[in-house]
Amino acid sequence: MRTTIALADDHEEFRKGLCDFLKSHRFEVIYDKPDGADLVKEMISNNRLPDICILDLDMVNQDGIETAKQIHSKWPKIKIILYTMALIPAKCTELAKLGVTKYLPKGRNPSYLIETLKELSRA
Repeated sequence: MRTTIALADDHEEFRKGLCDFLKSHRFEVIYDKPDGADLVKEMISNNRLPDICILDLDMVNQDGIETAKQIHSKWPKIKIILYTMALIPAKCTELAKLGVTKYLPKGRNPSYLIETLKELSRA
């Protein structure tokens, strides 16, 4: 059974490229949304929940931190990756309290994201 992924990122080209990249590594992307509010609405209206959510930090309607809080409060077993260009490692402890499992900067080698997803899938 493949690991299911939900994405929220307001940069459409990046999100579409990430979807294709994840699918090429045998992950199943079940949600692909431009902001956190849309993602949470979709998760509520469907009976299918992802194993892992990948959230951008800065999104137009609802940012990744608020989205992580909502997801964690409704579905605490879902793992959450904050995947962003923003450099916020000092806030990692604070983010963990909000339900963020991992913080990954987008500038790292994409293979690091795949390894992190595999690690979280086994956890």
